[in-house]
Amino acid sequence: LDETIPEKEGKVDRSKLLDFSGRSRKPQMALAEKYGIASYLQPAGGCLLTDPGFSARLKELRDREGLDDVRALHLLKVGRHFRLESGKKIVVGRNEMENAKIEDLAREGDALLWPEAVPGPIVIVPGGGEAPDIGEAARACARYSDVREGDEAAITVSSGGKETTLRVRRPPPAGLRMTPIGI
Repeated sequence: LDETIPEKEGKVDRSKLLDFSGRSRKPQMALAEKYGIASYLQPAGGCLLTDPGFSARLKELRDREGLDDVRALHLLKVGRHFRLESGKKIVVGRNEMENAKIEDLAREGDALLWPEAVPGPIVIVPGGGEAPDIGEAARACARYSDVREGDEAAITVSSGGKETTLRVRRPPPAGLRMTPIGI
């Protein structure tokens, strides 16, 4: 790399800098051992911003709603994200762990949906939604559940302190009227 301003000003001596490169963390771990540092966080997969799906969801959130809501940022880390035709967003859990995280992140005013009789996702509609939005979220819930394609699914909708049941047919993959975000 080109010489930096601090190097030009004599504040940093490049020859004294370490030369870590690549994905291996062995040099850092050896340095920790050399200095007697035994307790440190395990090396991990890296920054979420390097994940193309996460970055696309973050950009879409920034452009549509802004980045002021911390909970919305946490939701970016889980599930499949979709934008409904109305502009509302939904998040569909992909597994038990994500379903639990979505439940933990739910707030009063959100709509949560899940299939009644078969395994499947928890779907959140942040801030709730009008009947067409909830209906499409229910169809997405059925789509990603274990209900067979074309069969009817009973989807529980929890919103505003009330639970109701919607009956929807599981649509084919192209049967959802929503746009995937960062998938």
